Amino acid sequence: GDVEVIGGGGPNGFHNEAKAPAPGIVIGRSGSGIGNAWWSDRPFWPLNTGMYVTDFLGNDPRFCFLWLDWIDFTSHNSGGAQPSLNRNFIYPIPLPIPPLPEQRKIADILSTWDQAIETSEALLDTARRQKRALMQSLLTGKRRFPEFEGQEWKEVRLGDVAAVDAESLGSKTPDEFEFDYISLSNVEPGRVIGPLERLIFGEAPSRARRKVKSGDLLVSTVRPNLLGFAKVTDDYSDCIASTGFAVVSPGSQADGSYLFHYLFSHHMKSQFHALVVGSNYPAINSTDVKKLRFSLPSVDEQKRIGQVLDDCDAEINALSDGIEILRTEKKALMQQLLTGKRRVAV
Repeated sequence: GDVEVIGGGGPNGFHNEAKAPAPGIVIGRSGSGIGNAWWSDRPFWPLNTGMYVTDFLGNDPRFCFLWLDWIDFTSHNSGGAQPSLNRNFIYPIPLPIPPLPEQRKIADILSTWDQAIETSEALLDTARRQKRALMQSLLTGKRRFPEFEGQEWKEVRLGDVAAVDAESLGSKTPDEFEFDYISLSNVEPGRVIGPLERLIFGEAPSRARRKVKSGDLLVSTVRPNLLGFAKVTDDYSDCIASTGFAVVSPGSQADGSYLFHYLFSHHMKSQFHALVVGSNYPAINSTDVKKLRFSLPSVDEQKRIGQVLDDCDAEINALSDGIEILRTEKKALMQQLLTGKRRVAV
């Protein structure tokens, strides 16, 4: 059927008949989805992993959903090893409830933030799909810039055009030497994120050794961020990275941006995974990274391809950052509106 099934973890398949009318709300009752709130604007079938609302007692349903989504139910867990919510325990939670017209106004205001977030997320998804399509065509030579038509590409190994782990802090480093440390947790897909920890060499862990500079590429060779990657920007030049990274420094024959996008494209996944050793603690020997093979056009064509894909990343990062700002601002506004600290005129 086409009736959505909703449990504590959210939508979970379809059924041929509805058990609850619309609009409806499901609250995670047990397991990892405890306390999560899910909205449905169509009749639905609730699973027994959730509690669902059947009567809003004259209140605006959207306003009720905002409150149920806002409340932290973890402190009301009545289970043991298996987290659980008992509706009799959560009924007494006190809530400040404004008159119905103000409830509707608050719901309208916050829905505009939701719409902005949804629009931005759709744009982000489109930007990511466009980049993937460009990578597929540009990094395989299927799509060429007119001035480079007819020029051949060559097959090379990474070690032929880049240095790996070229510089590290040695034992003669002064104990008082201070530096910003890039740990495995400071890398998200494509970029380094702060804030970084400030360390002194004499007190730093032994893994804090790799020297990095602007333009270097970081490849995580150990878990929990195995195969995580990032490009070092000017903001993080001269920092020290964990030895859990292989630091790739492009040479004169390779453009850094091209190398960055090629190494971390789907073309290289099978080669990277072939380097992984160990089952209990999977890892890659950073010296093996030099063996990776890839296709290389002329330096000028590399730069053109790299710039196009860099522009895609700039758009993706701007959209991602904008979504986080919208979510943060919405959360702050909810804190004001749902508690009555800030009233709205109806």
